[in-house]
Amino acid sequence: MPTAPWAVRDKLDRADSETRRTLLDAARAVFETKGYARTTVADITRAAGVGRATFYVYFASKEEVFAVLAHQVRDRFLAAQELTGVDAGDPWAVARATNAAYLDAYAANLAFLTLIDHQAIADPAMYDLREEIHARPRARTARYIARLVARGQADPAADPEAVATASGGMVAMFAPVLVREPGRRDELVARITAMYLRLLGLPRPLPGTRGDGGDRGGPGPGVVRRPYFTVHCGPGAGAAGFRPFTDLLADRAARSAYVAEVGRRLGTGPDRVAASTLHIGTAARLWSVALATAALTGRAPDLSPGRLHWRIPETGPVDLWLPEPAAATGRDLPDALYETVHERTLRPLGEALRRDTGLSPKVLHGNVTSALTGALRVLHTRLPGTPLAPSALVGAVLEREPLASAGTFDAATLDYRRHSCCLCYRVRAGGYCGDCVLVRPPRTGRRGQV
Repeated sequence: MPTAPWAVRDKLDRADSETRRTLLDAARAVFETKGYARTTVADITRAAGVGRATFYVYFASKEEVFAVLAHQVRDRFLAAQELTGVDAGDPWAVARATNAAYLDAYAANLAFLTLIDHQAIADPAMYDLREEIHARPRARTARYIARLVARGQADPAADPEAVATASGGMVAMFAPVLVREPGRRDELVARITAMYLRLLGLPRPLPGTRGDGGDRGGPGPGVVRRPYFTVHCGPGAGAAGFRPFTDLLADRAARSAYVAEVGRRLGTGPDRVAASTLHIGTAARLWSVALATAALTGRAPDLSPGRLHWRIPETGPVDLWLPEPAAATGRDLPDALYETVHERTLRPLGEALRRDTGLSPKVLHGNVTSALTGALRVLHTRLPGTPLAPSALVGAVLEREPLASAGTFDAATLDYRRHSCCLCYRVRAGGYCGDCVLVRPPRTGRRGQV
């Protein structure tokens, strides 16, 4: 019994033959030159150097070949956010690499995107595809921003979805410039990245460090601003609105108000997700200050509740103030770090939040270690060559229980895999953190995904 023509076409579709690729390339060139309405099957076959019968072996119509090309554009935009060789723990490097890849994809597909926009007016299926082309990268970017906020690494100018939308809009505006002037690519990437970092609430990267891409004009050597590595110091330095940290531990009403505010910003309400986000954000602020000070000076700052003050900021994680800075004590530097940050401050905060909201100890311990290793990666990237190696300090701190059982740390690569989840995935568009137990570890190399 002879094989049906459609069965032949399906088989060749799956084979992705050279002839089919030639037809697709020719069709795209003709569509972009003549437009959709004026393009005919004869135009496509003439450009491909094949007969009409060959076209119909692979495609049923002009509409079908256009749809295949449109789906290829969609896939290229998604692939632009799959970044190999980028440290996912370095938001500066991820920002530059993502913006560069997205700008390249937008410029390379600009002409066909215009065709899709035109067809979407009358074709519901093409309208849905156009929305997917823009919505899926936007949603992934929003999830990445939400993870940065949850970790205390970003203080965005608006909610994650709004920042992700603005970021995509900037790329769309600059893509035609790149098409006209390809020699300006590095300049355009630097401009888009600088604006995106401002929207994220991150400083521009330090000159000469990974992720700066040659960008000048960032903070001077040794200066790293909010949200990491910052604490107000000295009498009256930031007294307005600050309360003793002991109040946060002892006053359930104060904790509940803070959890409720975090829940309002996340859109979750005052639940365990908000409490966990508050906890990991506070941990990130404390560990970043303590670790940077220790690596730069060889001393750990005393961040015990009796010395520390706090307030709820307009955005981002907790603001901190030390009216009278002093050094913490311990058997050695890792012990001093562990005692002042975990035992005296984060452990009692976690216990209080557990009483209030039912957060599990595993989540709390994972938050502490995730925040610590996240601070390490940012410090390692932003201030390489500190007098003391921060990775050695972190490794020593993580040898202590209950932190040792909270995850697995690779001192050589600075990778960390926690044995619990911070619950960020329950936030709308929250996604999973890179070190989450719910995410399968990468098979090879280091991979950044936003």
